[in-house]
Amino acid sequence: MSAMFYHKYWSIVGDVVTKVVLGVLNDGHGLETINHSLITLIPKTKTPSSMGDFKPISLCNVIYKIISKTLAIRFKEILPAVISETQSDFLSNRLITDNIIVAFELIHHLKHKIRGGRSYSALKLDMSKAFDRVEWHYIQEVMRKMGFHNKWISLIMGCLNSTSFSFMLNGEEVGFVQPTRGLRQDDSLLLCEAANNLARAIKKVLDIYNKASGQLLNTTKSVMSFSPNTSPATKDYFQQTLGMPISECHERYLGLPAFSECDKKEMFSDVKERIWQKLHAWNEKLFSVGGKEVLLKAVDGSKIHWRSWKLLCKSKFESGMGFRSFVHFNKALLAKQAWRIFEMPNSLLSRLLKHRYFSNNNFLEARLGHSPSLTWQGIHWGRELLVEGLRHKIGNGFNVLVGFDKWIPGHNDFKPINYTGLATLTIANLITDKREWNIQLLNEYFLPIDVDRVVTIPLSFFPSNDRLIWHHTTTGCYTVNSGFHLAEVRETSGSNNHTNWWKMFWSLSLPSKVKKFAWRVMQDALPVATGLCRRKVIDSATSSLCHNAWESVGHALFNCIKARKVWRETKFILDHSHANNVYKGDYLIHLSTLHSKQDFELIVCTMWAIWHERNKVIHGGVSKPSRDITVFANQHLDKFHRSSRKNQQQYTVCNTSTSPVDVQATIQQHSTTVSWTPPTLSGLKLNVDAALNQEQKILGVGAIIRNENGNVIAALSKPVQGCFRSDELEAKALFHSLNWARQLQLRITHVETDALRVSSAINSPFKNLSSFDDLIMDVCYLLFFFSGVTVSHVKRNANQAAHGLARYALELDEDVCWMGEIPNPIFSVVVNDYQF
Repeated sequence: MSAMFYHKYWSIVGDVVTKVVLGVLNDGHGLETINHSLITLIPKTKTPSSMGDFKPISLCNVIYKIISKTLAIRFKEILPAVISETQSDFLSNRLITDNIIVAFELIHHLKHKIRGGRSYSALKLDMSKAFDRVEWHYIQEVMRKMGFHNKWISLIMGCLNSTSFSFMLNGEEVGFVQPTRGLRQDDSLLLCEAANNLARAIKKVLDIYNKASGQLLNTTKSVMSFSPNTSPATKDYFQQTLGMPISECHERYLGLPAFSECDKKEMFSDVKERIWQKLHAWNEKLFSVGGKEVLLKAVDGSKIHWRSWKLLCKSKFESGMGFRSFVHFNKALLAKQAWRIFEMPNSLLSRLLKHRYFSNNNFLEARLGHSPSLTWQGIHWGRELLVEGLRHKIGNGFNVLVGFDKWIPGHNDFKPINYTGLATLTIANLITDKREWNIQLLNEYFLPIDVDRVVTIPLSFFPSNDRLIWHHTTTGCYTVNSGFHLAEVRETSGSNNHTNWWKMFWSLSLPSKVKKFAWRVMQDALPVATGLCRRKVIDSATSSLCHNAWESVGHALFNCIKARKVWRETKFILDHSHANNVYKGDYLIHLSTLHSKQDFELIVCTMWAIWHERNKVIHGGVSKPSRDITVFANQHLDKFHRSSRKNQQQYTVCNTSTSPVDVQATIQQHSTTVSWTPPTLSGLKLNVDAALNQEQKILGVGAIIRNENGNVIAALSKPVQGCFRSDELEAKALFHSLNWARQLQLRITHVETDALRVSSAINSPFKNLSSFDDLIMDVCYLLFFFSGVTVSHVKRNANQAAHGLARYALELDEDVCWMGEIPNPIFSVVVNDYQF
């Protein structure tokens, strides 16, 4: 059975699957009946003639996959301490690209080692039949030597030793094979000093490894290269000792060119060739104009380019087609690598690059240096984008200069527009002892627009050091998508005044090919006679249908005699003289303001039908009557609308349960009003909410503590200076509420907030770099004072009391606290909650 079967029918088979998996993991049950799979031979060529022309493939049982995945997740916790820093499998903070860059840098250095007494060698090792030769008892002994528990070793070996195969031949299951070896083993790259004693040492190690693991070195596919200053005698000794051929350079490593002194276009030309082969394998004739949007690069280079690639890469709301710019995307990817180097300075890659290129300064200030590798040139180029989006997150404020550093969100360069204070003043001088912004100093040193931006920066009560974060994500961590978006925004001139119109246009309920046609109309990108004549494709710009005027886009769709007849058959009255400006977009925008959205859709579809008919006649087809063209446009649009409604209904049915039990449960769920629930016996529940007065930049904190009987133990309304985002407001409110409860020495067992992101962040083991996360750390620090406390999310209806207190706090100048009584502002709410 496939994984989809288990997913769909989990309510039926889930308990059985769970019992089987736990039986294997906890009770040591065997896997023999589970870990059996069928091998199918997949031909590698169109006409296979030997067994070497087939590729064996088998799919593991889904239950076995669950067991092995569980083991892998358990192992993941200690994996960093077990493997070397150059290994990256199963670890989210490690990438194989780091190893590739390390290898490329070392090979680049090796190939430029011309002088000096020490020479170096690089050996690319290829293991013969690498998948089939690893002995499983070798794996067992390695785990035992490393100190793994016997039960863990038994689980791992059980997954291996229980493996068995049968073969699927001509639709029938035949044979039974139980292997004793076979694990994935990648090829390795060894770099060492080119010395005779090291050649003997490598030979000795490889022989021992061969005997212990069963792995055998393929000397014909393995290759070694040397730095230019290596003597011929040393090269000969290595070749005689190791039996490998010598090459000037390793052509590829991990699928990429390992050494490049040639042009990058030439080096990666095979990538382009492979893409072209894929594209030409598709039958592009099956695609409509809309479908060819995804096949754009398959268009032959000799065809006319009606609009620039730069325009096509603009957003659809900026008159483009929304294609991703390869240059911007490549830069965003390289900026991701730059972020990893910046964020993990102790990684092997970061230490290597620092030693090579910026040993005397930091990564963000590093220069290209002398004879840089192509990888470093790319990272250095991508770093430009990274630096542009970095700003300081304010911690203690000691290391950030007010007038020089980047720290104010909202500005393009994150710096104050105008600053009148000392050049050496740090942010710490603008923060009070209560960890609030000093409004008086802000107004003295900054313009009002700067002050408004500064007060939106939340300050942690337990500050950490200042640090640079990526501004364009909520987590403060760089992502490729956010980097790409920043690179796109930099290219946008901002001169497009029709953004709202384009949003309306792309929301029209029209077939994709009709939308693409209308976009080409707006961009004057239709192959009319004037455009073809201008590009020397034809000799005359005269219309081929009426022969009365030059054929522009406006003429072909509105002013041609044939087009005028079609429009007379419709209900629309058009200004044909104004229609000549259709290629500028003015006329279509004008029509959209005169007609409803539905009528405008019909106008665009009629334009497409006229163009469709025009092309058919020009290429030898028989002309239709004008009435038939309008009927065709109406029918085509109506058919599309009916199909869209049908698909929407099918989607709704597929995503809506038809089970009577589920329907009844849904009805009950919607009919039941969500309300406050009391804590467990002898517990106290704290409900918290926040409100904001944006004009006065005041945050209102509301908190109420009740027992299992619904009695009010204490309540608080607290005004606080600040103007933050909603999730930051809620985190601040929770912090002040917990601090208040701690001062009252009340034993809180339950905390409820209607801010889902706040409760999720508190309960999540993952932390990020944002200011919001600093506020969450403040909250978590206070939670340590309440043993066994839980933080959960509730709907707003179950948090009305705290919400009312927060709104009341906006009217106050100082804190108001109630002890053992119901606050007047929320008396009715508490009474309603009391009736639980």
